[in-house]
Amino acid sequence: MSLTCFLYSPILTLKTVSAAVFLNNSRFDLTMLQTSIYSPVSPIDEEEGAIEKLLGQESHSLAHSKGSRIRNLWTRYWAYVTHGTLIALSLVLFCLWVRARNKVTVCDPMTRIYSPANVSIEYNKELTKFNGTFDRPSEYGGEPSEEIDAKWRRISVALKPTRLSREDIVALGKNPDSPSLVRFAEEDGGGYMATIEMNHQLHCLDVLRKYTYHGHYETFDPIFTYPTPNIFRKHLDHCVDIIRQNLMCSADVGMITYEWVKGVSVPYPDFNTQHQCRNFEKILKWGMDNAVHVPITHVHRLPGTINLTTPP
Repeated sequence: MSLTCFLYSPILTLKTVSAAVFLNNSRFDLTMLQTSIYSPVSPIDEEEGAIEKLLGQESHSLAHSKGSRIRNLWTRYWAYVTHGTLIALSLVLFCLWVRARNKVTVCDPMTRIYSPANVSIEYNKELTKFNGTFDRPSEYGGEPSEEIDAKWRRISVALKPTRLSREDIVALGKNPDSPSLVRFAEEDGGGYMATIEMNHQLHCLDVLRKYTYHGHYETFDPIFTYPTPNIFRKHLDHCVDIIRQNLMCSADVGMITYEWVKGVSVPYPDFNTQHQCRNFEKILKWGMDNAVHVPITHVHRLPGTINLTTPP
C-alpha cells in the first residue's frame, strides 16, 4: 500500500510524506519520510507562553496603574501644599490688617505732615465713648481744685520742649539756616527748640476753662495778671481761634442721635458718641521721653541771631 498525504497542524507541519506500510506480523516500515519542521511547540509550551504574555500584560498594566497612583499622589500633595500656603498667607495678611487697624500707617492723612512724634501714634483697639451727659462728673471739670489744676498741667504746660535736628526742620518745610530760629546752646546739646502742638491746644482749652472761673484765678494765675487787659483779651481770642481751627480741620463726622426724655418737650441730644481715638498717653510719653530739661535761663539768643520784626 502506497500513501502520500499532507498533514497541517499549527504545532507540526509536514511538507512531504511518502511511506510504504506493510502489515506483516505487525511490521511497520517507513520507506521514505521527508519533513520540514519549524521548532515544534508543545501545548504546554503554548500555554506557558500565553501565561507569560498575560503576565507581561498584567505587569505592564500594574506598572502603569502604579505610575498613575504615584502621579495622583504627587498631584494631591502639591494641591495640599498650595492650599496650605494660601491659607497661611491669608492668615498672616489678616493678622497684619488687624494690627494695622490699631497703628498709624502711611495711608493716614494726618501723618502727611512730618513730625518726629509720628512714631508714637497708635490708635486704641477699642472705641472710646465720649462722656457727653450734662451732669456727669469729669476728672477735668468742676469747681477749681489743686487736683484738677494738676491734671490740666500734666497734659499741657508741664511738658518740656523737645529738640529737633536740622533734618527735622527741613522736613517741616522750614529753613534751618533762618537766623531767627531758637536754638539750644551747644553745651546743652544744641538743636532747635520745639513743642508738640497737642499740648498748646490743651493749654488754650485750659485758659478758657479758667476764664469760666475768673474770680478764682484772677488773683494768682499768671494768665490773668497781664499788665494790660488788652493782652489778656488777645490771649483769649487766640485760644478760641486755635481750638476752632483744630476742630474744623479734624471735622468730626460722628452722628449725634436724639431721644425723648420725660419732662423735656423737645428732642434731647445724646452726646455719648463712639470715637476711634489715638492713644493719648503714648504720645504724651513720647513728649516726656524726648523732653529737653534745660533751664529757661539757658535759652537765649545765640550769636548771629536776628529778631523778626513781627510775630510769626
